Amino acid sequence: MKFVFSHAKNNEITYSIDNKYFHSVYNPSSEAEKWVNQIDCNFNPKAIIVLGIGLPYCINYLKKKFYNTKIILVQYSKEIYDKVKIDFSNLFDENTKQVLLNDFKQPQHFSAFLFNNFSEEISNQILFLSWKPSETFFSEEYSFSLKAIQEYLNKSKDLIATRRYFSKKWISNIIRFFSLSKENFYKIEKGTKDILIVASGPSLKYSLDNIKKYKNNFFLISVSSATNVLIKNNIIPDLILTTDGGYWAKKHLSTYKKNLTSIPIICPAEASLPINLLQESKIIPIEYNDFTNKYFFESTKLSTIKTNRNGTVSGSALEIAKQLTTSNIYFIGLDLSNNTGFQHTQPNILEINDSLTDYFFSNKETRISKRNLSFSALNTYKNWFENLSKDYVKNVFRIYDTKTENLGNIETISFENIIFNKNSTTPQIYKQINYKKIDLINLLKTLLSKIENDFQWLKILSLGNILNYEKFTKNIFLEQAISESKDFLINQIKKLELVNDR
Repeated sequence: MKFVFSHAKNNEITYSIDNKYFHSVYNPSSEAEKWVNQIDCNFNPKAIIVLGIGLPYCINYLKKKFYNTKIILVQYSKEIYDKVKIDFSNLFDENTKQVLLNDFKQPQHFSAFLFNNFSEEISNQILFLSWKPSETFFSEEYSFSLKAIQEYLNKSKDLIATRRYFSKKWISNIIRFFSLSKENFYKIEKGTKDILIVASGPSLKYSLDNIKKYKNNFFLISVSSATNVLIKNNIIPDLILTTDGGYWAKKHLSTYKKNLTSIPIICPAEASLPINLLQESKIIPIEYNDFTNKYFFESTKLSTIKTNRNGTVSGSALEIAKQLTTSNIYFIGLDLSNNTGFQHTQPNILEINDSLTDYFFSNKETRISKRNLSFSALNTYKNWFENLSKDYVKNVFRIYDTKTENLGNIETISFENIIFNKNSTTPQIYKQINYKKIDLINLLKTLLSKIENDFQWLKILSLGNILNYEKFTKNIFLEQAISESKDFLINQIKKLELVNDR
């Protein structure tokens, strides 16, 4: 493409690409103003993203029409990006920026940029615009952008749906965690021993003999879905990690629950645990770095492992393992790829339950084939690991007994390549003696009394209504959020009072 910058009739800068003008040759500002005036938007955008805008004459008109809105201009050409950076620098500030699409090698990288800047909560309050001439001049870049935006919106939609479905469940689990646990809280101190994290991917079954052979060289952390496999093969983990607050997560730890009470369990308060494990096991609490966890944990004086929520339990396992050792961290069963057979090494409680509905015309093979056609979650988890920086994973390895590629910056090796840390110390687990029991009823009553003015809690207990309120500013959504949140809190208080009366 041949770029030629020139001056329009009103002396403003314009330019042509291969002799075709991208902006008006008479008055680019007037053209931009008319373009902004014809924008029809029925909500109050928190952000505006303009694809392929070229020269940014639209900025001031967008700011005038959409007050206090963050604006990002996506440039398809470095020539235009550099020209704007030099000649239009006075238009940009902390809320108005431009980015160069070429800086993103793949659509998922641009999608990740959008997610990191706006998260899922803002996704339905972003106004996406496109400068029409760029759709023709830069058709590939335009398609690239649309693919990235769609990926961002799909991910956001899934996360919002998950939060709407599980948010009350997570809070209920936190209440259950503190009301049923028998003050059997423990803490763990960092050691220097290599850590082996066992996930439940199909490749795990090929490594079971080597896990037995080398187990004493590792501090072994089993994610909940791999625990049944290890127990069945007489491999006892040093620690079990479970993070999921859903029904099926609890099922993973139900099969061998009598055998598991002697194994420490590390979990967040919102995780779903069988009652006997919650009451009898050594519990090492994980505290997520958010205000809901702080609300319940701050008065307990508990020592916790602090981390961020992660979409995959293996991701959580890595973040936690980094706090437990100064040595290497190894993964087994971290396949993160689709295959023609089971997605997990057997026995797996999900497969056992699914098999109960198999019959002649809908048998096991049919069920597995259908399930394997869709593996978007695996791709999401894989992308998370592949985007970890070299520095972050310099001591992280994936063990695979058959040859396979590296996982991003995580090197894939075999057991024969491992040089064990012989002179090492094992992470030590101690009982916590300073735990202060929470008055849950009083805590919830206090929250109930101020819930009408607490948007953070309203967003957790009624996310859909609050997002609609923020988008459309209609009081009906706020009223519904308050009502839904009050009903939930009152119900939780009644349950606790009923338990206390027994």
